[in-house]
Amino acid sequence: LNYLHSKNLIHRDLKPDNVLVFSSDNATGARAKLTDFGTVKTHTLRTMTNKVGSDAFMAPEVRSKKNYNAMVDIWSFGLLMHNCVFMKQANLKQLVTGNLTCTRETPFNSIIQSCLKLSPSERPSASSLVQQMNTIMSNSNKTQ
Repeated sequence: LNYLHSKNLIHRDLKPDNVLVFSSDNATGARAKLTDFGTVKTHTLRTMTNKVGSDAFMAPEVRSKKNYNAMVDIWSFGLLMHNCVFMKQANLKQLVTGNLTCTRETPFNSIIQSCLKLSPSERPSASSLVQQMNTIMSNSNKTQ
């Protein structure tokens, strides 16, 4: 995702079906790769308001056909993280009101909640997410 955003590309359809998780060996752990680039769009100064993507992972600004940018992918990433960490989909009613609560404490809660901010300008960039994830993984490796 960080690579796509660094090239001014927006995926617009992040969802579990479009993420491949694999492990080449036990030393490196699991890795994830994005797939299905059929909805990718170059982010330009032009207005983007097309309702594209899967409803369950669609950012509020896409759902309401407002102008959007790469932050729609960050919203979807937050939902993907929520699904992975809590093994269930986020509560839609809590999402649309901005009141999502995580059901248990994990190192990823702050990332999930920051990605799911209703205001796109309050969501972190993909590069910031990489830094945050690296910090969590580094801290996790120190405690093992």
